[in-house]
Amino acid sequence: MIISKQAKLKDLGYIMQMQFELFQKCDSMDELDNIDNDWFLSKAHGERLSKLLASKRFRFYIALAGDKPVGYILCQITQTCHSTSTTDSRLWS
Repeated sequence: MIISKQAKLKDLGYIMQMQFELFQKCDSMDELDNIDNDWFLSKAHGERLSKLLASKRFRFYIALAGDKPVGYILCQITQTCHSTSTTDSRLWS
Protein backbone atom coordinates (compact mmCIF):
# COMPACT_ATOMS: atom_id res chain seq x y z
CA MET A 1 0.00 0.00 0.00
CA ILE A 2 1.21 3.52 -0.83
CA ILE A 3 0.55 6.30 1.66
CA SER A 4 1.40 9.98 1.40
CA LYS A 5 2.37 12.43 4.11
CA GLN A 6 3.48 16.03 4.20
CA ALA A 7 7.22 16.06 3.65
CA LYS A 8 9.52 17.30 6.38
CA LEU A 9 13.07 18.61 6.19
CA LYS A 10 14.38 15.10 6.92
CA ASP A 11 12.71 13.89 3.67
CA LEU A 12 14.61 16.38 1.51
CA GLY A 13 17.38 13.94 0.62
CA TYR A 14 14.84 11.43 -0.69
CA ILE A 15 13.13 14.10 -2.81
CA MET A 16 16.45 15.27 -4.23
CA GLN A 17 17.42 11.69 -5.12
CA MET A 18 14.04 11.04 -6.78
CA GLN A 19 14.36 14.26 -8.80
CA PHE A 20 17.86 13.27 -9.85
CA GLU A 21 16.70 9.82 -11.01
CA LEU A 22 13.64 11.21 -12.81
CA PHE A 23 15.49 13.91 -14.73
CA GLN A 24 18.34 11.52 -15.51
CA LYS A 25 15.76 9.29 -17.25
CA CYS A 26 14.28 12.30 -19.08
CA ASP A 27 17.75 13.40 -20.15
CA SER A 28 18.52 9.98 -21.63
CA MET A 29 15.36 10.16 -23.79
CA ASP A 30 16.04 13.61 -25.25
CA GLU A 31 19.27 13.98 -27.21
CA LEU A 32 18.85 17.76 -27.57
CA ASP A 33 18.22 18.60 -23.93
CA ASN A 34 21.23 18.16 -21.68
CA ILE A 35 20.27 18.49 -18.04
CA ASP A 36 22.91 19.36 -15.46
CA ASN A 37 22.47 16.25 -13.33
CA ASP A 38 24.91 17.59 -10.73
CA TRP A 39 22.36 20.29 -9.86
CA PHE A 40 19.84 17.85 -8.40
CA LEU A 41 22.17 16.65 -5.65
CA SER A 42 23.86 20.01 -5.03
CA LYS A 43 23.80 22.06 -1.84
CA ALA A 44 22.22 24.97 -3.78
CA HIS A 45 19.32 22.77 -4.91
CA GLY A 46 18.86 21.47 -1.36
CA GLU A 47 18.68 25.06 -0.11
CA ARG A 48 16.11 25.93 -2.81
CA LEU A 49 13.94 22.96 -1.86
CA SER A 50 14.29 23.83 1.84
CA LYS A 51 12.85 27.27 1.10
CA LEU A 52 9.93 25.72 -0.80
CA LEU A 53 9.36 23.30 2.07
CA ALA A 54 9.19 26.19 4.54
CA SER A 55 6.98 28.34 2.29
CA LYS A 56 3.29 28.84 2.96
CA ARG A 57 2.65 28.89 -0.81
CA PHE A 58 4.00 25.39 -1.50
CA ARG A 59 3.43 21.95 -0.01
CA PHE A 60 5.54 18.88 -0.56
CA TYR A 61 4.05 15.47 0.00
CA ILE A 62 6.09 12.29 -0.08
CA ALA A 63 4.67 8.90 -1.07
CA LEU A 64 5.82 5.84 0.85
CA ALA A 65 5.51 2.12 0.15
CA GLY A 66 6.07 0.90 3.68
CA ASP A 67 9.13 2.87 4.78
CA LYS A 68 10.49 3.31 1.24
CA PRO A 69 9.99 6.70 -0.46
CA VAL A 70 8.60 6.09 -3.95
CA GLY A 71 7.42 9.51 -5.13
CA TYR A 72 6.50 13.03 -4.26
CA ILE A 73 4.02 15.75 -5.11
CA LEU A 74 4.75 19.46 -5.06
CA CYS A 75 1.67 21.67 -4.74
CA GLN A 76 1.60 25.41 -5.30
CA ILE A 77 -1.21 27.09 -3.40
CA THR A 78 -2.70 30.27 -4.81
CA GLN A 79 -5.47 32.31 -3.29
CA THR A 80 -7.83 34.90 -4.67
CA CYS A 81 -10.29 36.98 -2.70
CA HIS A 82 -13.05 34.41 -3.39
CA SER A 83 -11.39 31.01 -3.43
CA THR A 84 -8.28 28.96 -2.89
CA SER A 85 -6.95 26.65 -5.59
CA THR A 86 -4.12 24.16 -5.77
CA THR A 87 -2.00 23.28 -8.76
CA ASP A 88 0.15 20.22 -8.47
CA SER A 89 3.06 18.60 -10.25
CA ARG A 90 3.22 14.87 -9.87
CA LEU A 91 6.65 13.38 -10.24
CA TRP A 92 6.88 9.72 -9.37
CA SER A 93 10.10 7.77 -9.53
